[in-house]
Amino acid sequence: MPLATVAELLAALRTHRLLTPEQLDALAKETLPADARAAARRLVQRGWLTTYQVNEIFLSRGGNLLLGSYVLLELLGEGGMGQVFKARNWKLGQVVALKLIRKERLAKPNTVKRFYHEIRAAAQLDHPNIVRAIDADEVNGTHFFVMEFVEGTDLHKL
Repeated sequence: MPLATVAELLAALRTHRLLTPEQLDALAKETLPADARAAARRLVQRGWLTTYQVNEIFLSRGGNLLLGSYVLLELLGEGGMGQVFKARNWKLGQVVALKLIRKERLAKPNTVKRFYHEIRAAAQLDHPNIVRAIDADEVNGTHFFVMEFVEGTDLHKL
């Protein structure tokens, strides 16, 4: 069900951990626009939400933005096996890159095995020019790999 009010927007932001407790406290002390979309635009302008997050919320897919301790911020890229997102660990405040397997790929028996083989190989690498492996997990059937986030142009674009 799409969001209709600012109260519903704020409830979604709280439920999906899209804002920090400090940001939620600050919002409680101010007057937001009466229109939920206008309020969301203001939060994007402040840098508190991304356009990707707002679109997911208004498409009733806010639940997809939270994977365990990680809040998806924006889609960085896609490949045959999965997608890579910029994400934030809501417990630590750390920004990371999060790679997840596409759900439709899980039907192939070796996909998860290959994915975890890739994760183990990456975890063994330690070099200043290679992103570090940080974490790997599975939440509600979604398998993901967490890596160091490096600001800049990706190799594909370069």
